[in-house]
Amino acid sequence: MKDENKNMIEITGQVKNIIFRNKENGYTVFKIKTMDEKNSSEFVCNGYFADIYQDEILGLSGFFFMHKLYGEQFKVLGTKKKMPVSEEEMQKYLASGIIKGVGPKIAEKIVFMFKEKTFDVIENDCEKLLKIKGINKKLALNINKSFVDLERDRNNMIYLQSLDISHGYINKIKKKYGDNLIELLKINPYRLIDEIVGIGFKKADLIAEKSGIEKNSDFRIKSGIKFCLRQVSENNGHVCLPKEILLDNVKNLLEIDLDLIEKKLDEMLKEKLLTEKILDGKKVVYLNFFYLMEEFIAKKILSLNEIIDDLEIKNLDGEIKKFSLKKNICLTERQMIAVKEAIKNGISIITGGPGTGKTTTLKVILGILKSKGFCVELCAPTGRAAKKMTEATGYQAKTVHRLLGINFFDDGEKKIKFDFDENHLLETDYLIIDESSMIDIYLIFNLLKAIKIGTKLIFVGDVDQLSSVGPGNILKDLIESKKIKVVYLEKIFRQAEESLIVINAHKINKSERLELNKSNCKHDFFLINNINSGEIINIIIKMIFERIPKKLGLKNILETQVLCPMKRGDLGTINLNKILQEKLNAADYLKNETVFNNNIFREGDKIMQIKNNYSLEWRIFDKKNICIANGFGIFNGDTGFIKKIDHEQKKIIIKFDDDKIVEYSFLQLDEIDLAYAITIHKSQGSEYKSVIIPVLSGPPMLMNKNLLYTAVTRAKDLAILIGNPKIIYAMIKNKKELERYSGLKFKIKSLCK
Repeated sequence: MKDENKNMIEITGQVKNIIFRNKENGYTVFKIKTMDEKNSSEFVCNGYFADIYQDEILGLSGFFFMHKLYGEQFKVLGTKKKMPVSEEEMQKYLASGIIKGVGPKIAEKIVFMFKEKTFDVIENDCEKLLKIKGINKKLALNINKSFVDLERDRNNMIYLQSLDISHGYINKIKKKYGDNLIELLKINPYRLIDEIVGIGFKKADLIAEKSGIEKNSDFRIKSGIKFCLRQVSENNGHVCLPKEILLDNVKNLLEIDLDLIEKKLDEMLKEKLLTEKILDGKKVVYLNFFYLMEEFIAKKILSLNEIIDDLEIKNLDGEIKKFSLKKNICLTERQMIAVKEAIKNGISIITGGPGTGKTTTLKVILGILKSKGFCVELCAPTGRAAKKMTEATGYQAKTVHRLLGINFFDDGEKKIKFDFDENHLLETDYLIIDESSMIDIYLIFNLLKAIKIGTKLIFVGDVDQLSSVGPGNILKDLIESKKIKVVYLEKIFRQAEESLIVINAHKINKSERLELNKSNCKHDFFLINNINSGEIINIIIKMIFERIPKKLGLKNILETQVLCPMKRGDLGTINLNKILQEKLNAADYLKNETVFNNNIFREGDKIMQIKNNYSLEWRIFDKKNICIANGFGIFNGDTGFIKKIDHEQKKIIIKFDDDKIVEYSFLQLDEIDLAYAITIHKSQGSEYKSVIIPVLSGPPMLMNKNLLYTAVTRAKDLAILIGNPKIIYAMIKNKKELERYSGLKFKIKSLCK
């Protein structure tokens, strides 16, 4: 059901019957009677309401549409509450149950006595109500309070609607600020950015402008500075920002004099609202919580790293040889070193590209530790990575979130907490973290809080992959601090040498030309030369439908993943998702669909979660539809399919790749995106049977070898590059990475002095 391009109309009517109401998200289906006495009519409406009462009068804006099951309805997009005017309307309003203690009889008596002055008496002279039989002082005061509260609530609604705030956010704002929301927001609407999830600077700035707040107000400048720091952490992964760059960003955002911004920034630093430090000779500015996180991480890493025990396992060389012989494993000298360093050091890092034996090394470490009775936990940042780790090692691996145990507490808002933290530590001797390049500052902070001194950490990952999607540069900072034992695995094993995917991944990493026709190799890597975006799109479609399924024997065409360098452009994810959706999951009268932010979501669509949501509840069902597991948390990068779209309940049911079933309300659709094509960044930690990588053009800083290397290493059985070879080889030669500002390596170094 598509909602765009409808003719908006406005109507005024009285709520006659509330058919359905979801208290959680405010979605309501109700019958309304229009106020036009000469041509009055009744019809069904649906929309989102902070609150709604039978017999109240509403001004509605929206459009009529034909529901396929229930006929014509009115879709409400905007609401204005109106007070009753006639005595009959007043009586119905009071009798509706909206005021506690007032029923039809009392309502009739009140209106009969005070006529058109009824509401004025209730609000301003409630003692007169004592003249009515059945009303005592307590009830009179209650009627007054209830009426005044309702009037205030109506004024609050009118105020918020005048600011073009949607119903979903109105509910959140009312819950947060209560009765005083108008006064609070008129003073400082920028507080919404910090306190209401989903409201950004642009929206707060529009509200401020409508409220008459000056462009150079203290609130605006302070908020702009903090917003710029948050924005670069979310969009670019920075934990801090050089002062010069921050000032420039804020100036571009606020469009005011730089001197005013500098003055306010210095005030915020003096008031310790932000933190300034000198790192590598540069003045950088932190949001306080990022600075404190980095400080904690650096100190905890060094505390854990101090523990070295060569005698933990006697004759370790002999144990390695014995286990290797038993499992018919032949380790290289570098792998032998990796095993020994991992077992004896407080913290160690094993890094290397595809085919260099990281998994084999890990199996030997696990086998020896398990045989000696040590407790070992395995984890990875994402569900896909944890599943891959389990399959590769034969031991159960968990996501970091699941390892820590997600839970919640409620202090007026639902907030996340972990079962394991500084007060309840994980009981394990060793903790192995795979795909460590994906770990961001939030994840490592919470993980380290839950680790007791004496536990040994083993980080496994490919440092040449892209940095984490979230802020921080954890694996690279740990390595570059030069205070942690690092073993690089470089030798490509014979079996891996037979794969052009592996060979070319290493060639990309070394900025060398691709190998396309090597004898005695599996033909699992192809470069298709084409510089026309329209033709490239047609090739992608043909590959997905015909050539790849035929080559790999795939039954499900959706097992091929398109990986794009960018979101925008002809070959970006936005355009390709629309095209591929119509080819792979075309519109059908049997498939429900809904529209959100100009995106069509349809039953059967492949989707991806694009932000962490710790409070989403998931369930796993067996073949008899009995729930066998449940928990909380769906995370950035998790993929799945839309099983069902329910227009009555306004919800979407999604089944994720790990069989988790999750219900989303229509208000949560900003958390998902189509995933027929995804950005290379979002593919980190995942593995696909086949990948198609369209490359035609892009900004030089983005189009580098790390991006291409990450994309190619996502392919298990087949990698296809399509595009302009000149651009592809320019990427391979481009060793520049997008700089990511963080201070962890400097902090670790300084603490060691």
